Amino acid sequence: MWEHIKSYRELYFGLSWFSIFMVLFAIFAVAGFPGDEYDSCFYTVDQHGKQVPSKLDTCWCESFNRGNIKEPSNTWSNLGFVLAGLMILWRTGRDRTTGAQRRNRFVSPKDKFYPTLYGNIVLFMGPGSMLYHGSLKFWADVVDQMSMFLFVGFFCSYSAVQLWSGLKKLSGYGLSTQGNLVEKIAAGVLFVAYATLQMVVTRGGHHGSSMAIGLFVGLAMLLQVIFVIVALATDKTVSFWRRLPYEVWGGLAFLAGLVAFGLALVVHANEKPPTLAGPGESNCLTTNAIFNPQSWLQAHALWQIFAAVMTFCVYWFFRFERSSTTQS
Repeated sequence: MWEHIKSYRELYFGLSWFSIFMVLFAIFAVAGFPGDEYDSCFYTVDQHGKQVPSKLDTCWCESFNRGNIKEPSNTWSNLGFVLAGLMILWRTGRDRTTGAQRRNRFVSPKDKFYPTLYGNIVLFMGPGSMLYHGSLKFWADVVDQMSMFLFVGFFCSYSAVQLWSGLKKLSGYGLSTQGNLVEKIAAGVLFVAYATLQMVVTRGGHHGSSMAIGLFVGLAMLLQVIFVIVALATDKTVSFWRRLPYEVWGGLAFLAGLVAFGLALVVHANEKPPTLAGPGESNCLTTNAIFNPQSWLQAHALWQIFAAVMTFCVYWFFRFERSSTTQS
């Protein structure tokens, strides 16, 4: 039993901290969640001109629940991120037990730094959003946004590390244990910087989180494209098709992630009316009877499930990605 736990320690660590979170979440829910301020989406003005909590909002279709969990459907659908994160952490231990041949930074029998960090970030996206949709508090909204920013920050920093290694190989520099340690430290610094900058753009600049996410995802994709070019230039020992920095399965995984994200956007569009909902009006499209404030079937909930699928597909993209540091 101990050997099994040791082999899959990343999984059991993730299960442990998530279990602790659920206990705290239950306590917070029973206590009504700390803080008096609801998110601004759930305010309306009463006859005396005073802001009061409203059952309807200008952000989400699901009705404001006066119970302990304000938006049940939008809250529990985040378990998709939890499942995706735990599966990633399980696979990390699986690579250890099966002695997986090193392919890149995500597939290695010994070095588990990057897949473990990524798996915990995906796992954290579930609790982060659960706190917000369960409480609708301002402070929980910050936690929710930070969980998304951590995911994007990882994408950016990991892409930067891949490109840096590719440039070093192109320049003829060898690899060393010290060099790998420096890269991890640099990746950590970039990771924190990217996540912080996204929060500054959103909170400090009073812009929507989608703007910050789109900006940094674009940066990550640019770094990936440059890495592709560099990786192609560094390996001239095999045929052109074999030199492509992405395996066929990696490309399919990335494509599946894009499809899932596209479906998420399409579904989520049903939650945005042609014009902003007025006081006392639902924020659902009146032409779509599938989504309504009282239904368990919510567009935002489906968005979160598709987004969780996307994060899992990105993980497989990273697994199959050719590393500039090794030959797969």
